[in-house]
Amino acid sequence: MATVPQLVVLTGPLAAGKNTVAARLAERLTACGRTVVTADVDEVAAMVGSPGAAAAGLWFPAHEAHGALVGQWMRSPVDVVVAVGPFFDDRDRAALTRHLPDGTVPVWV
Repeated sequence: MATVPQLVVLTGPLAAGKNTVAARLAERLTACGRTVVTADVDEVAAMVGSPGAAAAGLWFPAHEAHGALVGQWMRSPVDVVVAVGPFFDDRDRAALTRHLPDGTVPVWV
């Protein structure tokens, strides 16, 4: 049976350094021979054309799409998935975690 990747969730307010931490974590893990995927909810939201996800009322659907993306990566042979974004309320956290494979224990940072 294949092992489930480790999920690290980096959350915090705007400009808190989440992406910087994600990049450094990925660098260190890949230097140790691990495969790492970084999935940022802001990048998923940026897929919405002008006027943007928030202005178009699509911020929560972007969270749902991000959760599906993270869930799919969690079913792949990578070692670590780093999910980045503002997961402040139960709705945002559920959008991320509902797509995870059974037995996934995220590390929330």
